[in-house]
Amino acid sequence: MNDLEFYANGVIRNNVAGVRLEAGPTEWEAALGNDFIDVVEKSDMRRDYGLMEIFFTRTEAWECTGLTFQLHRLAWGTDGMIPHTLSERYGEFSQHVPFEKIRSLLSRGGYEIDEDSSETHGEYIRYRVPGTFASILVIAEPITSEPHERGSVWSISLNPRPPEQA
Repeated sequence: MNDLEFYANGVIRNNVAGVRLEAGPTEWEAALGNDFIDVVEKSDMRRDYGLMEIFFTRTEAWECTGLTFQLHRLAWGTDGMIPHTLSERYGEFSQHVPFEKIRSLLSRGGYEIDEDSSETHGEYIRYRVPGTFASILVIAEPITSEPHERGSVWSISLNPRPPEQA
C-alpha cells in the first residue's frame, strides 16, 4: 500500500493505520508513536502529528471527534512530517497529491465524489464522499508565494459520525 492508498483507505474504512477513528489518545499513540504535540484548551484537544491532526473532546474520557490529513504541509518537505510507523508501513509520501489520483482510487472502490458548492470558496473546492463522513479540500487557485499546485489536495477530513452529529 502506498501513500495514496493510505489516504483512500482512511476515507473508505474510517480508520487510519488500523486504528478506528473513535479510538482514544492512548490507541493513537500506540499506533503512531509519541512524536506529536498536544494542544489542550478546556475540554478539547488537538494532537498534531505533522501530516495529520486528530481532534478530541472530553466528557468523561477523551473521545475522537475527527482527523484531518494536512497534506498541504507536505509541499514544504516531508522531513519530520510523517510518523515513523507510517513511513515504514507505506513508504515515501508525496509532497503533492493530485486530486484526480485520489478520485480515481475512490472510484475504483465504488465511491463517487460530489462537489459541495455550499462549501466551495475561491481558492479551494470542497468535495464530499457520499457513503462516508469524509470531505476533501482541493486547491483551485494556489497562492503564488507558496509551493502548492492547482488541483492538489489541501486536506482530507474524516469524522467518526455524520458532520451534523459531530
